Amino acid sequence: MVIEQSPEEEAFHRWQKGEFLDLERQIAKQWRNDLINTNYDEICAPFKEIFTHHKKPTTLTDIKIIADMFIRETSREKLIQYGLGILGISDTYKGRMACTPYTRQVVSV
Repeated sequence: MVIEQSPEEEAFHRWQKGEFLDLERQIAKQWRNDLINTNYDEICAPFKEIFTHHKKPTTLTDIKIIADMFIRETSREKLIQYGLGILGISDTYKGRMACTPYTRQVVSV
């Protein structure tokens, strides 16, 4: 019986040997640039206000409770803007988006 490697397995073995496709290098370069250019203060700002009124979370359960509270207490518009900002969706599309369970899930996670 011959079992062929999946594309993911093939890529993993190449990566272990330091062999990368040009496309993979371009994606990695873009990912690093995105990390450098991400405004983490802007992303975290809504939560900083929460922590002024509540103790800092120390467990995942604490974080989940705070995230759920944030979702309940935040207006739909701000929640959508925040969720789309996390996803990196440009302002061009923000006006066309509706509050969906997926947006709530992204903010919650």
